[in-house]
Amino acid sequence: MKNLALWAVSALFVAACTPKAEQPTDSGLLRTNFQTEVGGKKTDLYTLRNKNNMEVCVTNFGGRIVSVMVPDKDGKMQDVVLGFDSIQDYISKPSDFGASIGRYAKPYQSRSIHIGQH
Repeated sequence: MKNLALWAVSALFVAACTPKAEQPTDSGLLRTNFQTEVGGKKTDLYTLRNKNNMEVCVTNFGGRIVSVMVPDKDGKMQDVVLGFDSIQDYISKPSDFGASIGRYAKPYQSRSIHIGQH
């Protein structure tokens, strides 16, 4: 009986330590497919969701919007953005595809706009 209890406790411990399977986003993206290092900087996938269950997935690699899930006229969630399924696709096909922050952002860092002046 003592061995059975020890075996049961051991099995529970192993089950508790087993990593859980990664849950994909509503658009089917896996966060691990966007976690790497590019040019010495870590990349990741961030998921934003509102109270209406709209989902936006963005990577910090150029501020790329990877997917936007919104309900269609029948209430079915649809992805309305063309995006890749992994960071490797963005790296292997160099472009500014989906980027909200491009290569020209830095030259404008010290510029300013004066509104209401002539």
